Amino acid sequence: MLAEQLDTSSTASTTSARQQAPGARHDFPRSTTRADRTRRRWRMRLAACAGVVGVFLIVGIAYVGAHNDLLVSLLTRTGS
Repeated sequence: MLAEQLDTSSTASTTSARQQAPGARHDFPRSTTRADRTRRRWRMRLAACAGVVGVFLIVGIAYVGAHNDLLVSLLTRTGS
């Protein structure tokens, strides 16, 4: 054990490669069910709709703010 700690010739990748079991793979394909795919599709649709609503809100607030003379006069500085 002392020799392993003092030996600096091996890197972290070679050390971890030695500790893995032979033939062990960590890249198994993800198994998805029909319910998983449906849930993911609905989640993506919800995210897209939320993005569109957010853009419309930002554009709408900017439009109202630019065309409301009282709001514009309150937010702009006038020289005094």
